[in-house]
Amino acid sequence: MLSELRTKIRALIEDFAKADFQVFTYTNSNIFTLAEPHIVAITKVLINGNELQSGESYSFDPSTNKITINGVSFNTGDAIEVDFTFNKYSDVELNEYIRAALVWLSIYDYTEGDFELESNNVFPTLSNKEEDMVSIIASILIKPDYTSYKLPNVSVIYPEHSTKEQRIKNLINYFKHGVGAVGVINWYPSTVEQDIVDTLILTAVKTETKYLDLEINRKTQTTYSLEILTKNGYVVNLTGGTIYLTVKQNMEDPDAGAVISKDITPSLPSSGIEKIVFTPAETDISGNYYYDIKFKDADGNSYVLFRGRIKFIDSVTTRA
Repeated sequence: MLSELRTKIRALIEDFAKADFQVFTYTNSNIFTLAEPHIVAITKVLINGNELQSGESYSFDPSTNKITINGVSFNTGDAIEVDFTFNKYSDVELNEYIRAALVWLSIYDYTEGDFELESNNVFPTLSNKEEDMVSIIASILIKPDYTSYKLPNVSVIYPEHSTKEQRIKNLINYFKHGVGAVGVINWYPSTVEQDIVDTLILTAVKTETKYLDLEINRKTQTTYSLEILTKNGYVVNLTGGTIYLTVKQNMEDPDAGAVISKDITPSLPSSGIEKIVFTPAETDISGNYYYDIKFKDADGNSYVLFRGRIKFIDSVTTRA
């Protein structure tokens, strides 16, 4: 379980394994100390530019960060290159953040009993939903400046001004009283219009087109929250990109003749989420139209996220 929690935390805080190398000059010892403290794996060892031959080997002790090279007849001045991958945070550090996250569960009375971190597990055993919650709390403790935290099945978005304590308290209360933990959890304050009209969530996979028919009440403000993900369910950074919404009476009409046309620059690009707002003036039409929603990334690549028919429905009440 701890391994799963650490994997989720690394994804949330973007602590992905990086590659690097270190070069030593042989003097009189076949033991060398690597400077990078959080090495994940040794990927290659070269002596004077050549990989180890048959009968030559190495061993690495992560507790001391020392690599021992065996079976090599060294000469003074030989160059030893050690290639490795590393993380910013060690497993031991992440374990302590997990322990701290469990303490926060106790502070806000998530359950009647307390969770305890044992050598290789958490007791009582966490559910998948609780693993997500603990991972996000640990990530808030590590990266309190982040405004969004994304796992494949849940995305959490906070206002920049909210404190670490507010974020954790809100999250625990949501998981404690909410039903499941799938979708977008958004604590940005609503506008007056959003208090009246629910925001509808559109979840898109960047490289796939979804065919979806929409219905909007005439002369009303309607807001769609568009979330763009990769095939693996991770958020797409929208920095430098533009979202295009086009509504036409006929498919072959030029863009200049569109009934509704929006070019949207994402306001919070790292969250992978942007709002598409239809104003009452824009929805003051009736009948069936064609629409699509496209995303053009910073490299100029365009993706059709949604397409289909959009219907603007007349209201029974016309005096308001």
